[in-house]
Amino acid sequence: MREPVARARRTAAAAGGFILLLITAKAVVGTISGSAALLADALHSTTDLLAVLTSWFGLRIASRKPTERFPYGFYRAETFAALAASGIILYLGGTLLWRGIGNLSAVPRLTHSGAAIATALLSAGAAFALSTWEKRISRETGSQSLSVTADDTRLDALTSLGVFAALVAAHFKLPVFEGAATILISALVLWVGIKNARLSVLSLMDASVDPALERDIAEVLSEVPDVQYVEKVRARRSGPFYFVEGHIHVIGSMDVTRSHALTHEAQRAIRERKPQVEDVILHVEPQKEKIQRVILPITERGGLSAVVERHFRRAPWFLIANFERSLLLNHSIERNPFQTQAIRAGIAAISRFVKEKKITAAIVREIDEIAYHALRDNYVDVFLAPNGSVQDALQAYVAGHLQRLPEPTDSSEHKKED
Repeated sequence: MREPVARARRTAAAAGGFILLLITAKAVVGTISGSAALLADALHSTTDLLAVLTSWFGLRIASRKPTERFPYGFYRAETFAALAASGIILYLGGTLLWRGIGNLSAVPRLTHSGAAIATALLSAGAAFALSTWEKRISRETGSQSLSVTADDTRLDALTSLGVFAALVAAHFKLPVFEGAATILISALVLWVGIKNARLSVLSLMDASVDPALERDIAEVLSEVPDVQYVEKVRARRSGPFYFVEGHIHVIGSMDVTRSHALTHEAQRAIRERKPQVEDVILHVEPQKEKIQRVILPITERGGLSAVVERHFRRAPWFLIANFERSLLLNHSIERNPFQTQAIRAGIAAISRFVKEKKITAAIVREIDEIAYHALRDNYVDVFLAPNGSVQDALQAYVAGHLQRLPEPTDSSEHKKED
């Protein structure tokens, strides 16, 4: 098990034990003193305990490896436990709500009111200190479920302060206050139960329960180099963790090896930024450029009637043709200022023309290793030119009849330059 998960689990276990002590103290003193508000507060603390236990349970099973029968792990056991706990919370919350309504007009008759008041005040301080500790550990470990537990514990501290005020009023025999406090806390308990039950049901149905997380993950993917477009991201919750599926678009000429490496890079970026994500599946789609830009080395400035030059890097001119689908929009002719450069002429030409003009394909008769790999590194498809003019080559390209070159045709120039 990763150390952050183990640390978060130990924190959840310690917090659960501490909350159990608070529940016991409030339940015992509430029963002895006859305070319905303090009993309601004990019930509300019970919801915190259940949240901690489900968090601990989810973090515990996170260490178990998937099996052949359970290839996706055991995370949903926490969701089932949370759903059962929500049912218990709803039942107890409804019972206390009815009791609070009955106590609205009654004159409070508390015994040991001092002990009840002190218990409520100490409970508020202890819950606040506990929530601060849980929040710090959740930030250090990246535990999302522990962060939620810390928020619940902070809310428990606030309700204990409300109970403290109600008990002070009850000590002076003032009606309404304790009954009103019981009703408010019971309503809060019911709200927590409904919220958790709804989230559990949605998680079991693989619903999208965290659109904000999906938007954040899409933003992380869009920042990964070579990702052209993020089509969609889906996240389903399983216990305290998320399983993510996304569709990303890359340039159409990217090879399988680079696409595979890009996928792992994107997955790693998501896990680093979103530690609650357990698994990421990415589908890579080729992004078809609306405008296709094709470069051809030519021997003379003769336009479409020119002949394709034998060697790419030593061509005196380059013709650049722009297509939209199969329609030739326009073409231009550029002088190759690197034709006579002693070394690295192909690299220089590619930096000057291919990168600046955003070339998507090159049509050549022969090409050496340096120029070929420089083109492929820029995701430019390289095709073998047929006999004939530039126009013949472009017509064959549009018709899909050109052979894509899987490797350089000539290594002699590479050897000369070396």
